[in-house]
Amino acid sequence: MAAAKTSAKTGKATPKSSGGNRIYAEADKLIDPPVTRERIEEAVSLLEDRLDDDPADAGCRWRIARAFIRLLEAETGTVLEEKREYYPILDECGKRALAEAERAHEQSPRDPDCVGWHMVSYGYYSVSIGIVRAVLQGAAGKYLALADELNALDERWLAAAGWRAMGRFYREAPWPKRDLSRSVECFTRAVELGPKRQENKLHLALALADDGEEDEAIGLLEQVAKGKPEPAEAHIHRALVAYARQKLGQLGG
Repeated sequence: MAAAKTSAKTGKATPKSSGGNRIYAEADKLIDPPVTRERIEEAVSLLEDRLDDDPADAGCRWRIARAFIRLLEAETGTVLEEKREYYPILDECGKRALAEAERAHEQSPRDPDCVGWHMVSYGYYSVSIGIVRAVLQGAAGKYLALADELNALDERWLAAAGWRAMGRFYREAPWPKRDLSRSVECFTRAVELGPKRQENKLHLALALADDGEEDEAIGLLEQVAKGKPEPAEAHIHRALVAYARQKLGQLGG
């Protein structure tokens, strides 16, 4: 049996276990809500120690990406509106998440977790540099390609995150990339595949409202305002509810 080594980062023993299942489990508990910077940093430290033993461990890399995305989302509410105060955390966590997710995707190109977190990380990276600039630099094509790749592998991943990503792109991108009809189609598919995900309903409502279907949008917004979150969206639920209520006020619902 291989001897355990002591981590310089945590002071804990980190065994050279095949697959790193114990470390995965410990990190997953820290990454799950409640999301705090301290818990995320502890999870990342555990995973980085595992990578010291096995740099080819794609499971560690996508978990590191997920950890930074969780922190970013907890502090921005998934950037439902672009605000200047979000840019520091988008820049910090978006870059770190993208670096690990790209490596994970390279190491395991057919793993939906690797593709999915690459897509999510790339999306927040694009927001961090500005949507218009990202489109002009060609980021849109890569982002949509990652979403297509994820949907081909597992369109139910993270409650239809691939369709959700495409829907947000077509709603939030500047002209001529903006396409509300396509956005509504994508979010409708996301709701079909992930009906318990309040985030899916919120974005479908926003796309419908922008497309002039306010009555249908109000019904969905009311569901979000009163609904229970999926476990994987617990860290953003408060932001989703607040935004749904804000939009209901604007629409007269």
